[in-house]
Amino acid sequence: MKKILIGCGVLFAVLVVALFAFLVYVGTSTPETMVVRFDDVSAHTLQQVDELDLLQEGESIRFLYSDGFLHVRDGCYLLTDRALVIYVEAWGEPATRIPVEAVQQIELMHSESFFLDSLARVSYVELDGEEMWITFPLSGENGGDREFLIALGEPNGLPVEDFVDEPLEGLLEED
Repeated sequence: MKKILIGCGVLFAVLVVALFAFLVYVGTSTPETMVVRFDDVSAHTLQQVDELDLLQEGESIRFLYSDGFLHVRDGCYLLTDRALVIYVEAWGEPATRIPVEAVQQIELMHSESFFLDSLARVSYVELDGEEMWITFPLSGENGGDREFLIALGEPNGLPVEDFVDEPLEGLLEED
């Protein structure tokens, strides 16, 4: 009986150490959980962004958000001094780059929830003159979603408008 108790104690200690090591790894090697200014982005996250080759020569990051759990390639949303850059590995295509001067309208569906991101919608004009919309997540934690979008709109004097996703509203109504 004594050997069983000692064995259980050793197993428990190993599990606690393994859990602690996992939490340290996640805390130091994964992207931040909120929108961050360039000065606050970890070196590890910057290295992952660099590996994805998302920036042009001389371009600098102003804000970054990643909804990836272990790697920014799972979802990376950058505001640089030149463009809005959106990269999601699952899309199977290169990053979407929208020059700041092409942005026409900025909308935000803000979420206070830690578990649910805010949604940003941006209207922009492509080189051929076609107007496009893109929707992407941003963390609402500490108002980072709004700060990111305000900075995106500043060069063109665009406000951040609030929106409600109308098609989803209809699904919630009872007949």
